[in-house]
Amino acid sequence: MHHVETHNGPVVHTGGYLHVQGAAFNPVETVQPKLGTGIEMFYVRDEPVPSAANGYGVLQAYSRETMTYRDLVISGKDVRIQNPGGGRTILPAGTAQALVGNWYTASGWVIPSANQWYESEVRANYTIASSPLVRFEFCLTLNTTIAGTVIYVGLGIDGVLTWASICVTGFPTAGLPQVVSGFMYHQGHPLGIHRASIWLYTSGGGRFDAGASSGLWITEQRA
Repeated sequence: MHHVETHNGPVVHTGGYLHVQGAAFNPVETVQPKLGTGIEMFYVRDEPVPSAANGYGVLQAYSRETMTYRDLVISGKDVRIQNPGGGRTILPAGTAQALVGNWYTASGWVIPSANQWYESEVRANYTIASSPLVRFEFCLTLNTTIAGTVIYVGLGIDGVLTWASICVTGFPTAGLPQVVSGFMYHQGHPLGIHRASIWLYTSGGGRFDAGASSGLWITEQRA
């Protein structure tokens, strides 16, 4: 035996939990709560001509008292977002990752002396707000006035050489620019304000080529 009730207006249930058993729950109108804090689910029809076919559904955690959104957790063994109609899954900018610092310009900085690591002027300040996983990428144009020079490239954080000899390049001929690029992931990066920089080590002579740009990019991996 089935019990059916039809209500024109809000239905309020207080005390205990409400268990609804049925084949489907189908909101069809844009009727938003006036009071309370909780989960809201409703359907927005396209305007100015209402059309269920062109509308969209909304699921949100919201406080009507403070007019602010609340956190929403969706849990499951395998959570899938499907687009049967061939649409897109759109995430807000900066959700999955965000560029938090960069340096990109031509530099003529010269390595002061041989056989020692030096922090170069290719550096950038950045702030890590939420994720301990950070990606560093660089592309450098190097040169030398001494044939046979070998230059090693390292990466440092906060003025300390963190990864030495990430890559290396040699110069059989003086004055011929060489491009060096690479990347590094840092798991467990502390939050807060930091500085990343390129470090260089030379066997004798070496500099950034002033005729081309060099770059350093820092990305916070948020998802």
